[in-house]
Amino acid sequence: MAKFRWRDNPETVARLVKTETIKTWKTSDVTLNPNEACAFIEDGNIGEVVSEEVVRNIGGGFGRFLGDFLGRKAKDSRMLFVMTGPMDISVPFSHPLADGQTAKGVAQFRMQFRKADIVKLLNVFANRAPVMDRATLSVLIGQEASHRVIAPILSAVESSQDLRGFDVQERFQMRCEKELRPLFQSMGLTMLGSMLITQQTDLERLSALQHSLRAATDVEGAQAEAEVERLAHRESVTLRRIEAEMNIERGKAKGQVMIEVENELHELRKQEAVWEAELKRDHARAELDAKKMEDKTAMAMSLFNEVQERKKERMRTSNDLQESMMRLAAENGALTPEVMQEFLRQQGGQTEPAAPYPCPSCQQIVQPDWKVCPHCGTGLGQG
Repeated sequence: MAKFRWRDNPETVARLVKTETIKTWKTSDVTLNPNEACAFIEDGNIGEVVSEEVVRNIGGGFGRFLGDFLGRKAKDSRMLFVMTGPMDISVPFSHPLADGQTAKGVAQFRMQFRKADIVKLLNVFANRAPVMDRATLSVLIGQEASHRVIAPILSAVESSQDLRGFDVQERFQMRCEKELRPLFQSMGLTMLGSMLITQQTDLERLSALQHSLRAATDVEGAQAEAEVERLAHRESVTLRRIEAEMNIERGKAKGQVMIEVENELHELRKQEAVWEAELKRDHARAELDAKKMEDKTAMAMSLFNEVQERKKERMRTSNDLQESMMRLAAENGALTPEVMQEFLRQQGGQTEPAAPYPCPSCQQIVQPDWKVCPHCGTGLGQG
């Protein structure tokens, strides 16, 4: 006895089968589970709807089974198999909100074919393929759901914060009950529930990114402070090691072996080896710090130019003041050689110092009195 399977794909929810298409050498059985039902259609007449039983003698013996079951032999015999358990149907959407943001997601409907209503599916199968799956149901109800429910609800939502509120979900479910009931009844569907499942909007993603950047900046600052403290501690330990080595050498010269100092030196060297490993681990982090130093250098140059401009302004003001004093001294007959000599000395002391300039090799800012660029090691022509 062979077994006939009407549902090989878990996405399949209904199937209309002509018995003449079941061609087997042996008679077959169909076992209907508690969440499956089957309606028999004979010569255009709807027969009994059964579930939770075994329908026997499909194939060579199926005509006799229907003849015994319905009291006559059918010329056109069909079986409508339907899943009667709850199922979720998703309808995707993309619609603007009142503030201009675009909301994307799916409208999810929890549906069920009840045993008494499954024969209404014959209206759907009249103009469609004899197999129905979840994707087909989504297309059947998607257009009307988008036009009657989803678009009006989303157009009235002010912002993405209101989109996930309880009021929006409640209005959506109530409108589905009112607007989509005729469509569901014509297909034999019963709606058990509905809800909007939305993705993050662009504004929400931007806010999350800004929060992550602020947190990363705080963590980076704390790590930098901890690194400075480790360097200071490492320096003190290195100095202590040098001092211990000197004490050992002195003790050996005097013939005294300082066991405790040697033990301390041994521990200090172990700790120094651990820090050497940490330096290698932090090498990658130093590259990021180099990028920050470039930004700080640019900012320092901007501040330096501003200071130079202020200094030039003060020098011009000082020159004007000195010239006014010289005119007053000349008008009052007090312009002596000593006054002229002091005026010239002050004028010579206001000569502007040479300004920093970029290194010709790496373009980093260097001072005029540097002989070698500290950034790339290139010799500098100016002194």
